Amino acid sequence: MFLLSQLREEQPFAVTTLTQAIEGERRHHAYLFAGPLEASANNLVMAMAGSLLCTDRRGSDACGTCAGCRKLAGKNHPDLVHLQPDEKGNLSIDTIRQLANRLSLRATEADTKIAIIEHADAMKPPAQNALLKTLEEPPGPTCFLLTTTRIRTLLPTIRSRCQTVRLAPKKRAGAWRVLAEAGIDPEIAQRLAALVGPDVDRAQELVDKGAGEIIAALSGILTLDVPIPTIMNAAADLGGDKERADLAFALLEVDIRDRLARAHGAIGASYSEQAGTDLPVSHLCNGAAQLQTIRRYQAVNLNRTMALETVLLAVTGHVTPTRSMA
Repeated sequence: MFLLSQLREEQPFAVTTLTQAIEGERRHHAYLFAGPLEASANNLVMAMAGSLLCTDRRGSDACGTCAGCRKLAGKNHPDLVHLQPDEKGNLSIDTIRQLANRLSLRATEADTKIAIIEHADAMKPPAQNALLKTLEEPPGPTCFLLTTTRIRTLLPTIRSRCQTVRLAPKKRAGAWRVLAEAGIDPEIAQRLAALVGPDVDRAQELVDKGAGEIIAALSGILTLDVPIPTIMNAAADLGGDKERADLAFALLEVDIRDRLARAHGAIGASYSEQAGTDLPVSHLCNGAAQLQTIRRYQAVNLNRTMALETVLLAVTGHVTPTRSMA
């Protein structure tokens, strides 16, 4: 049986959140653990369940030896209900109704009942609505522990009634794979992982805002032989809308950083496997310097089209810019 303290190095944010809740007696009645398969959400959930069912807890860790811990380890604790998808990968509405009936009984050995729902995204909307009623009015002291790798498939009403605990992949490189597994184009996922990590919801929002088109546009521009009119037209297109321009700046920053990393042999430090290497380091440094200047101006009335022109002209070697961007 895992202890929360044993998982701190692997999931520092999640463990800190849960530890503070347990030790400060500010536990939420429902937690939604969202993250990639490799994040080992089940280990964290079982460690949390152990802490709540233990009768001789040491700080936030279960003791591992009391009757409650032994029964949890033996998978026969009377105050724990553990749901998993069936052989077809579903969690049916009947299963959720049975859960509600079991939770209506009083806890017999612990201070609270625990309901673990693995892969909560396996519930279809009717089943989720059935669960919602129990989440809104828990039958006595109950703690729900839900896991999901596809948080967007859960109804907003389910998400709003749970405290979401974001889980990180074990390795940084795993972040973009999480996005790719959620259906985002791998090349786009690699760039977006630098901005949002494994947060599929946020990454999908950026895709919806045109991240793929922006990445394609920048890839076509960031070469030594691109004509100046092409750069000016692209800057006008990308800079016309504030959100689109700000996303273009962020993605441009990722691209320049990756190219610099590869140019200096730090291939493992780059986010994208497609990062180009044809631009001279001096041009890349000029572009990076201009991006730093833009960061200082973004709080004022920034001319985004002109700012994009300046960075793109600098990084492609056409000019060494000195133009004001306000």
